[in-house]
Amino acid sequence: MPRNRWPDVVGIGGRILRNTQSDFQEQISRYDGMDAAALRRNLSRFLTRVMPQLAPHGVRLAIHPDDPPRPILGLPRVVSTAEDLRAICDMYDDPANGLTFCVGSLGVRADNDLPAMLAEFGARVHFLHLRNTRRDAVSEHDGDAQSHGPIDESFEEAALLDGDADMVRLISIVHRLEGERGEPLPFRPDHGHALQSDLRQPYRPGYPSIGRLRSMAEVRGIDHALKAVRQGAVN
Repeated sequence: MPRNRWPDVVGIGGRILRNTQSDFQEQISRYDGMDAAALRRNLSRFLTRVMPQLAPHGVRLAIHPDDPPRPILGLPRVVSTAEDLRAICDMYDDPANGLTFCVGSLGVRADNDLPAMLAEFGARVHFLHLRNTRRDAVSEHDGDAQSHGPIDESFEEAALLDGDADMVRLISIVHRLEGERGEPLPFRPDHGHALQSDLRQPYRPGYPSIGRLRSMAEVRGIDHALKAVRQGAVN
C-alpha cells in the first residue's frame, strides 16, 4: 500500500471510498472556522427544510451520535449529550425527526446516563446500535494519556455484555418502549470482535461475521430471558 494511501472505507450503498491522507486533510479543512454553534445552525436549517417534505410520507430521520462524543481533530461536536439530543429534537418538533441510539458512542462519556437518556428520548429513537465500549482506566501517572474529565477518556470496543453499559437494563427499557409505541424498534449489534474464521478471511474492521453473530446471540438471549421473566415463566 502506498505510504499516503489509507484503507478503503465502505460508503452509502456499499460504495467503496478510496482515500489518501491528502483527501482526509481536505475534508477536515472544510470545517475550518466552524464551531459547534455554527454547525447547529446548519443542522437546524437542514431539518427545517427537509422534514416538511419527508414526514408526510412516513420517512423518519435518525441522526447518529458523534463517535467519539468529544472534540477530535478540531471538529465541532453537536450530538454527544442529552442536552444535544434535546436541542436536535427541538429544531423540528416532530417524532419523525429522530435519533439513532448508539449505546457504544454515547456510552464513551461517563456523564451520559444511558438508561435515563433512552427513557427520555424513546419516542424519538428510530434505530438502535447495541454496541458496548469500555472506558480505559487512566491515572495521573499516564502522562499524555491521563484523563481530564468525562469527555476526553480513551476507550476500547468491548464485548456486548462486558462493557460499561448495562445492556440488560437497556434492552428492558426497549421492551417497555416497544409496548408503548406498539411497534418493534429496529436494531443491530454493532462493532463485533473478530473471532474464529473471521481471522482467516478479509472483513471490514468492526463488522466481522462471527463476532457480530456472537453479539446477536447474546441480544437474543437477553430478549428471551426478559420476556420469560415478564410472563412469569421464571421464578
